Parts: sequence; C-alpha cells; structure tokens
Amino acid sequence: MSDDPNVAAKKELLMLILKATNAFEDTNQQCGHHRLADATEIPRAFHDVSKAIPLIQRTLSSVKSSVEEASMDQGQDYCQIKEVITDISKKAVQLEHIFERVLPDSKEPRLDRYRAATNNGSGGDQRVEVLMQSVLDSLIQSTALRNVVSEHMRDLQTTSTELSNTPRSLLEGDSRPGIHNHGSGHQILHLGSGHQNINNSPAPQFIGTFSGGFGNIPGMGSNAS
Repeated sequence: MSDDPNVAAKKELLMLILKATNAFEDTNQQCGHHRLADATEIPRAFHDVSKAIPLIQRTLSSVKSSVEEASMDQGQDYCQIKEVITDISKKAVQLEHIFERVLPDSKEPRLDRYRAATNNGSGGDQRVEVLMQSVLDSLIQSTALRNVVSEHMRDLQTTSTELSNTPRSLLEGDSRPGIHNHGSGHQILHLGSGHQNINNSPAPQFIGTFSGGFGNIPGMGSNAS
C-alpha cells in the first residue's frame, strides 16, 4: 500500500463522494419503490427534492472523474473540495434517513413521522428543501469546483431557483418538540400558571378556592371550619 499523502487524500475524497452518491441513489430508489407520486400527505418539497437528485448525481459523477484524473495534493483546493464534499455527504445521508422514515406506508401519519425526523437532535433546519438547497449552494458557490461543475452550472442554478420557490414543507415552528403520552398511564400536563389539582382515584375531586369548612364528606371524614 502506498504511503503517498496525495494518494491518501484522493482516496479520502473518493470515499466521501461515494458515500454521498450512494445516499442519493438510495433516496431515489425509495421514491420509486414507495411511489412518491401516489403517496398522500407528502409536502410538495419532497417531489421537488426528488427531481433534483439526478442532477446532483450527474454533478457528483463529474467531480469524481475530476478527482480521479487530477494530481491531488494537500493544498488549498483540496481542503476546500473536502469541506464541500463532506457537507454534501452529510446532507445526503440526512435526506436519505428522512425519506426512509416518511415514505413507507404506516399507521402513523406521514407528517407526524416527518416532524419526528426533523427533531432528531442534530441541530439546524432539517426540512428536506433546506437540505437540498444547501447541497445546491455548495456546488454552485465552491470556487474549487467551479471548473469541474461548469457543464452543470446552468441546471444547478435553475434548480436552485425553483427549489427556493417551493412552499415550506413544515410551517414555522411546526417541527418543535411536543409532549405526548403513548402509554396506558395518565398524562398530566400543566403548561400555565397557578395550581393544578389532579385526582386519579374514584373519590370526589373539588377544584377551586374555598373558605370555611366542608362538613362531613363521604370518604373524607369530618372537616371542621
């Protein structure tokens, strides 16, 4: 095995490109296998993102060919390309996971699954259109990749413009965490101010502010004023 750092740098980039390409390919297959066109409750953004995937795949193929043919060193271009491809690979995997979570048929509504998928704790805006827009912006704005992606630039810019006009797949604040009870026990929530008095037994429950005595209440004994 060669210890040439240039060879290692090229191999690392090619692995990142392969990771992104595989993630986009899996997402593309998810769209076909689960018939995205016929799926209900799917925001338009899912359709627009899926349409952009083939263009991203072609662009990444061009980047891969360029990396394979180029003399790769540890200079500024390498660092910039690595940063761009690393980010694209991350976004590609995020999109893959969201599509895998949302598209299959399930008793749980797709929008509920989508909200849950965007609240995965990884931070940032996880809406599918935002993730794809980030991928497009990375390819369009990278100076290190400008010559490599030049043949796709017009299509990338057009797709970016179209995607920017896509309605939000989740409304503002719609992906915020919720409080849910999925078990068989009680769910007791008090999100306001003041007292909350909860009686989980079959005995009487009295709610309010009282003065004086209750007298003799069955099950409670005597309560003098």
